[in-house]
Amino acid sequence: MFKKEKMMNYQETWNKIVKKQKALSGKKEDAVQTMWESVIFPDYLGYEDDSINSQRKIRIGSTDKIADVVLCKAKKEICIVELKRFELHEGRNQLFSYLKQIDKLSIGVLVCDKLYIYDYQYGEDSDKQPYVEIAFEENDLDGISFAELFNSFNFDERKIKEWIAKKDKERQLQRQRQRKFN
Repeated sequence: MFKKEKMMNYQETWNKIVKKQKALSGKKEDAVQTMWESVIFPDYLGYEDDSINSQRKIRIGSTDKIADVVLCKAKKEICIVELKRFELHEGRNQLFSYLKQIDKLSIGVLVCDKLYIYDYQYGEDSDKQPYVEIAFEENDLDGISFAELFNSFNFDERKIKEWIAKKDKERQLQRQRQRKFN
């Protein structure tokens, strides 16, 4: 019974995230960033203010770039989040460039028209990076898993990496089946 109650809580959390994200449709990128920083991370995923490092400077070459959010747990950086307004492919490249510079981080999240969660593999081509793609749809099982795994109390890099690897493998197998079918 306890597990089912927790599942419902993560399902409710995910559905709240979906509603907030859909309400951002057509809004400026600042609104997306503000919503995730001030409502979704603290209220829905349990991150304290000092665990949300907004506008974190990252040195790339001779210039400083700014990551939208770096999440922390016990004062340790655990994840980079790039927040975009729409489907923007440069968002992925931007996220990867930040992950390359902070060698202790491999978990990256891109929020745009969908949610993309990456386990960045140093030295791999961008198109070979393992990831999970989640549509902002209520009751989505992967979305519910995101709400559980990325909750500040549950965040476990190993479990997240295992989840990404499993979902990435499933996606690749589905593509292979589709190619054979076609």
